[in-house]
Amino acid sequence: MKTHHYIDSEMTIPERIDLPHGIAMAFSCSSPLKTSGNEDCASVISVNEDISLLVVADGLGGRPNGAAASSILVETLEEAISSVKNDTTVIRETILSCIESTNINLLQKNTGEGTTVAILEINNNSVRSYHVGDSEILITDSRGVTKYQTLSHSPIAYAVESGFIDEDLAIAHEDRHYISNYIGEPGMHISIGTAMSVNKQDTLLLGTDGLFDNLFKHEITGFIQETGIEKVAQNLKNLASARMAEWKISNPSKPDDLTFILYRPG
Repeated sequence: MKTHHYIDSEMTIPERIDLPHGIAMAFSCSSPLKTSGNEDCASVISVNEDISLLVVADGLGGRPNGAAASSILVETLEEAISSVKNDTTVIRETILSCIESTNINLLQKNTGEGTTVAILEINNNSVRSYHVGDSEILITDSRGVTKYQTLSHSPIAYAVESGFIDEDLAIAHEDRHYISNYIGEPGMHISIGTAMSVNKQDTLLLGTDGLFDNLFKHEITGFIQETGIEKVAQNLKNLASARMAEWKISNPSKPDDLTFILYRPG
């Protein structure tokens, strides 16, 4: 039976979500400097005992109705998945169709709304990623070694990938907030990962830039080496929140909406 678990947008502690094939921990809250509410949106969609989708979307700040854009995407996906057959090919086509239709929807509204998205399709011990923009996906093993990471659609991420900018320096770059691809623009494109296997020792992380712009990657992978997924989630939330609250020259600090989903198989 298909179910979805819509993530509360104003949480104080991470929430555990038990799935037939693994455990997820989700957290979302608005920026400490905002009064307008959280523009992020997230959901855990269980298709059947084998297949689930993890979804994180980030409505573009500074544009009209960022929260509406991210919500439209997630709700469109939830509704569409609820009516498809339990077939991996159909699910993949549905994910792509929902992103495309949301892009058309936002363009037709002509209000400037936009959103990023990161999606993980989990099928037992196999996963596939989909993303648009700078919401990221990171998969590591039990030692914190990176097995897979999406490349953000942004000039700074491309510069890091090309070796022009060091990863730790890029996190504080003044142009880091610029993105070159998002849902709600005519040239939108979707990056699709190849299917890859994961095991019970791996950790899967999806997050908005509120997470990845406030923590160094080595800090994230260091937390992931903790044995309990609940502790990992709490540490991520605590450090990101602390960084947003107090700027220090040695640390990144970008107040923003914060949303992430952790997942471990088994």
